[in-house]
Amino acid sequence: ALMKLSQDSEKPGLQRGLPPVYRQRWQEWDEKLLAELQERKKSLVKDKILFLERLLRTKPTMLQSSLGLGTVESAQPLSGPKGEDELALQEMSIDAAERLRRSYQERQQALEQEVEFDQLQQQRQRLPVAEYKEQFLRAVASQGVVVVSGATGSGKTTQVPQYVLEDALEKSGPLPNIIVTEPRRISAVSVAKRVSQEMGDPWEGPGSRESLVGYQIRLEKKVASSTRLLFCTV
Repeated sequence: ALMKLSQDSEKPGLQRGLPPVYRQRWQEWDEKLLAELQERKKSLVKDKILFLERLLRTKPTMLQSSLGLGTVESAQPLSGPKGEDELALQEMSIDAAERLRRSYQERQQALEQEVEFDQLQQQRQRLPVAEYKEQFLRAVASQGVVVVSGATGSGKTTQVPQYVLEDALEKSGPLPNIIVTEPRRISAVSVAKRVSQEMGDPWEGPGSRESLVGYQIRLEKKVASSTRLLFCTV
């Protein structure tokens, strides 16, 4: 009971006044609680890695061992009731990627005269993260892992994934599969719709034919064969 009070107290350390034998027992409890907390964190990370691997249809990576997570079972695509892969982004050939590039460029040229689209692009340029676009892309090209930190509303969620995809669309070769996880259904859907508008997707929005942006939540899926940027809940 005293240990519970100590955990809930704003001033922990009630065990300091206990006899040595009780302080030792208290320390054992603390170590046990810490070990349980670490195991729960590892289990959560394992689940997230497996989920992302299923989305990407990849084999288990070296990430688990580098994080000291032990062995994770081989990731298999999650299938729907009729064998449909409900979660994985579809693989895209080089030819299909080039067709998608041409379609994207044609839409961008057509939208150049649209006042609403121009306003969206101006709003993007005013976001704090826009200042670091080139620096970020250089870091992504040269580093295996890049951590982006910024204030709420700076454009981390909406702009950073777009920078990666836009950079790939301006080059040749295969297009990436980009996955952005959101904590809530509403945020995943609303962000996907916003990014879809900023990318100049067809007016039907995320998951429509030739759209680059889609979303996947528990009971709803808007993903096309052209989708390269997926917002989802974990």
